[in-house]
Amino acid sequence: MVNYFKFKRDLVAFFILIFIGISLILIMPFSYTQTNGDSLLINSNFNILELGEDKGELINISTVEFLLPSNSWNLTNVELNFTDINFKREVIGVEDEVVGHSKLLDKQERGYAVQINITEPTEIYAVHLYGDETKAATTTDIIVQINGYNNLSDKPNNTIYGSTLINITNQKKWHIQRFSEPVFLTKGYYYLVLNGTEMLPFDPAKYYWEINDINPRNPNLHTWENIGGIWTNNMTGEPFLYKLDQKVTSEIYPDEINLTVVIGEIYYPISNGPEIGTGLLNISLNFSPGSEDLIIPIISNKSFGLIYNISYNIKLRNYIFTQGTGLIEENSAITWILTPNIVKYFNQHSIKFVYPISWQNLTIERKISLNWVNINTLIILDEINNFVLIPHSAIINGAEWRITAKSPKVDFSLNFPSTDWSPEQELQFSVFSPIIGGNITFLLLDPLGFEEYFEVKEVTTEETIFTYIIPSNAIGGLYTAKIYWNNETDAGIQTQQYEIVLPTVPFTMDPWMIFAIILITVGISVAGIISYRTIKTMRNKQAERKQKLYDSCIDILNLDYIMVTDKKSGLNVYTQNFIEKAIDASLISGFLQAIQSFGIELIKVEDQS
Repeated sequence: MVNYFKFKRDLVAFFILIFIGISLILIMPFSYTQTNGDSLLINSNFNILELGEDKGELINISTVEFLLPSNSWNLTNVELNFTDINFKREVIGVEDEVVGHSKLLDKQERGYAVQINITEPTEIYAVHLYGDETKAATTTDIIVQINGYNNLSDKPNNTIYGSTLINITNQKKWHIQRFSEPVFLTKGYYYLVLNGTEMLPFDPAKYYWEINDINPRNPNLHTWENIGGIWTNNMTGEPFLYKLDQKVTSEIYPDEINLTVVIGEIYYPISNGPEIGTGLLNISLNFSPGSEDLIIPIISNKSFGLIYNISYNIKLRNYIFTQGTGLIEENSAITWILTPNIVKYFNQHSIKFVYPISWQNLTIERKISLNWVNINTLIILDEINNFVLIPHSAIINGAEWRITAKSPKVDFSLNFPSTDWSPEQELQFSVFSPIIGGNITFLLLDPLGFEEYFEVKEVTTEETIFTYIIPSNAIGGLYTAKIYWNNETDAGIQTQQYEIVLPTVPFTMDPWMIFAIILITVGISVAGIISYRTIKTMRNKQAERKQKLYDSCIDILNLDYIMVTDKKSGLNVYTQNFIEKAIDASLISGFLQAIQSFGIELIKVEDQS
């Protein structure tokens, strides 16, 4: 264990010496050649314009709605051609709020009427009444009908425009009264009549028709009761509840009904088309829906809903945020690479990239399987207006894209006060940027070509100052400072060399001589250590032998008696006393012989007794 620790200690000492020797070699001012070609890769952001155009038809709609690829698309042009503009069939709630009051139709009260106001030529398909019936059905017919209006007395007249048998149950709810044929009404006043004048005196049936006598929507509607075949008890403010299942049949000119498209809270009127029921809209705008759902409301000054067919052509634009790189090299132009993600969404989809005026030799490449393919023959490259247009026919979904270009290095100046420096000095220099903006990168290479220092500063003034404290342990030699300027689209590089001079030494040696001296010194040191350890070990062993001999001699000097006996017989042969007191040698030898005989008899091994 002791030898192991000694060996380990020697080995550590050996490696320490080797490390010291190599360090001495590295700090010597050797000369090396360094190749050019150091570069800086910068990241840039670009906006590439997507242009989309979508065409199609929408049939029998009342709302114009489009689904966009994302919420970043802007609407730039809308062209709408309207045909078959009609009012749609719909149920209009003339008076439809239920308040829980009703009037009874029976053999006493045999008819009720409520005013209908028609503002446009209209077809009535059905009416909805709110009420119920109790007891048995009548034995005669109860008729729901639409009568004319007496303009002199405001009463229902005898003209019947349409009628149907009542459809009502014992459940209080809305009941639909359908006409066998649509009832056509021109603009004017009419009455909705519940006619029970044919009821017999013994009919037990009772019909209830709800009214709104609290907060009617149309308080000016006239209502009448029929008693004994005479219309009486004219009232307003208590209209019966009813809805009209209707469709306005007027011929429609968009400008007559103020037909308007609303986009981004701006109203765009629809002009009349070449025929009745047609209209046109063609506008340019820049509207961002802020959502993937683009809904275009269409309104008019009529309270009735519209239905129409539309052929549309919309144009949109969107900017793709694309990352790119610029490679700055000292002996070549700047190389720019963009990798946009292009997806085709519309009937016509194209990509437009307005490139910087300083860029040259643009190349558009597309990768579908394994290899990149130059598609410059498939695109439009306008070198006068500096843009690239990738048409719809060249875009393939799932492909990878790459745009490459070259640009000349932008020149700028440095103020480097000195080219000779010493360790622990503050190196200071300034850079005059070509424009205020972008970044300046300071890269320092030591004489061996390794990166010594790296710093990036944003350009906010015309002059940008850099400072660098030279380390105390800096190696001497020629240092290279590479200064890069770049913004998103242009870049440049300047190189400045300076020397760090170390304190001089009285003589110089070739490197191989220094290395040989170090190796010889290390070898002699290791050999000396090993020889010292070997000699010390030999001396320790010799001293141990001498000590054992000395201890044996001391033991002899401490003897009191010497007695020699015969091995077989046990008889005493020789006796010597070293003290005055004598012993009986014969008695002791006999005793020892007896012990020996006993041991042989016990273990049966005479040789080992």
